[in-house]
Parts: sequence; C-alpha cells; structure tokens
Amino acid sequence: MGHKNIKIEPIDRLKGFLNYCDQLNKHPFVAKHKNGFKFKYTERFVFDESGADSIEANFDEIHLESLLTRVRQFISEKEMFHYEAVFKAVEMLFGHDQELKEFFTVLDKKLNQPFEAGNIQVIKMEKGSGKILIAGRTLKDLVEARLYSGQIHSERLIKPEPGSVIEDFSGNDKILSNHLNLELAGASLNTVGNIWRFRNNIILAARRTNKIDICRELEEVNERAKKNDL
Repeated sequence: MGHKNIKIEPIDRLKGFLNYCDQLNKHPFVAKHKNGFKFKYTERFVFDESGADSIEANFDEIHLESLLTRVRQFISEKEMFHYEAVFKAVEMLFGHDQELKEFFTVLDKKLNQPFEAGNIQVIKMEKGSGKILIAGRTLKDLVEARLYSGQIHSERLIKPEPGSVIEDFSGNDKILSNHLNLELAGASLNTVGNIWRFRNNIILAARRTNKIDICRELEEVNERAKKNDL
C-alpha cells in the first residue's frame, strides 16, 4: 500500500523500517533460500497417452511473488519504507553521517542499475522483430511486471501502456514468465541482503551519533547486532 499523501513522522518511519527488516527474515522464501540456492526449471516429459509434459520449478513461485511485494516496499517511491525516504528520516533524526551517506549513494546506484544481458537473452517477437525484455530494465520495472502478471495479484486494475514493461509480460507466455521468475528469484534475495546492510549501517550511524536510545526498536536491534559482532 502506498503512503504518498500521508505524513509520516521520521521516528515512526524508522521504527516501521526496523520491524520490516525483522519480518523479512521470517518470510518463507527468504528463510528457505537465504543461505544460497540454484534456482531452475525442469521440463518433465510424460510418455503416455495424455502427453501432459510440464515444466516444474525447484522453488515456490507463490512465495517468490509474495516476497516481491515486500521488496517493492523498499524500491517503490510510493511506499513507506522506500530506501530514500528511510534515509531522509534517519538524517532528520541523527543528523548528517558521512559513512551512511556513502552507503546510501552506492545502494541508490545499485538499485537503479539496469539488468545486464546474461547467457540467455529473453526476446519477445513483435511485428516481425525481436524485443529484448529483461536486459536494460531495472529491478523496479521487473518487479512491477511480475506482480502485475502474477498469480496473487490477479486483478488487472490498469491498462498497460503500449511498449511498457508491464505490457511486455502481461500475456500468457509461460516461457517468458519462467525466465522473469528466475531473474527475480536471485535479485530479490540480493535486495533483501542489501536491505539488511542498510539497517546495519543505520545502527552504526546511530552509535556514531549517540542516537541508539532514540527508540526501543533501535535499542533492541542494536543489542542483537552486538551479539552478531556488528
């Protein structure tokens, strides 16, 4: 849910973000795959009269889509925990911290960096020519495309703009959908890792500026961090 027109106090945004980080650790997709996993689809051939061949994933696609809704809360400008809004809230609470600013700059660049072309290009044929679908798109673009065309978010509330990433993936092409899932499965876990690194850098900034006691949530996460040698 977006919060574009609702005024949120900086301390409430910080508290909410710290709780959001804790909840990510409990998400079933993260809990199962955060220590490393090779995502893939396997084609299963059936040699009988039914001819019901199928392509099966070695991960839960519904759990992935659910995780993407959480990731969108961090990368979409309209969301409460958008990384830039959280950074500005922390600056208002702690004052300027150069090391946190430097981390934010790197994070901002990484989140807006277009996907590179991998070994397999995902191409959609349009009017006799091929259109590359994943390379050159940002994480936010691809997350929106997945959520718009996914199984959880089945209601189509908007009409995709011609040529948009949402239109490109809004059909029923299962191969395109599978490739998008594979790209986002790894990317979503990488983003969760960056979310936790952002939280850790906020903790370190709070220590440097003597702001740990600004709220109970920060005190608690700081105690846990110390036990983990942060």
